[in-house]
Amino acid sequence: MSLLVTALSCSRAPDPSILRVQLSAEPVSLDPALSEDGVSMQVLGNTMEGLVGYDGSGRLQLRLAQSYQVSKDRKRYEFQIRPDAKWSDGKPVMAADFVAGIRRAIGPGSLSKLLPLVRVIRTVRDEDGKLVIELSEPVSYFLEAMSLNLAMPVRADLLEKNHNNWSDQFPTKSPNTYWSRRSSSKKILFRRDRSPFQRSRCRSSPMKVRG
Repeated sequence: MSLLVTALSCSRAPDPSILRVQLSAEPVSLDPALSEDGVSMQVLGNTMEGLVGYDGSGRLQLRLAQSYQVSKDRKRYEFQIRPDAKWSDGKPVMAADFVAGIRRAIGPGSLSKLLPLVRVIRTVRDEDGKLVIELSEPVSYFLEAMSLNLAMPVRADLLEKNHNNWSDQFPTKSPNTYWSRRSSSKKILFRRDRSPFQRSRCRSSPMKVRG
């Protein structure tokens, strides 16, 4: 199976801007709450994004979080979401989207095999547009855990319309936006997001982890 990232060209000639990535197998699930295999994570890494993430050198960086604060006892994290962050359908990314995503991933009945890494989350809520997460106990790896798929934002409005089931057709949040999935040819196609927010990502700098 192959994953293609493209800027889309009107020409039918081979496009050098297309990046082709060979996947070893079909992704198990593209639902952030359920994806845990390497193939699913590779695809989601091209379509979704969380509060923090790793750059090509393995350094943790702020992504959709503009800044964050940690309490003295390291049990309360407060994230300010970037005001220019938008979903691929143009709607702004809100703290409530992270609340919905995290609650869905760690709530009763969760099937995520990554759940043990975030069991310390006691509450997650939206406070005046800021994402507030309180832990039952401090852990040194919490910020790193926030780079996992289960900590990614989701659109509660669309999940409600789809009976809480994930759809590959949902809007995405990453430098690449979902285009189409072709099961017959075993291809997943994405187009490059040319928004000002994504262009500014090229100038992002490593974050200092305070955990």
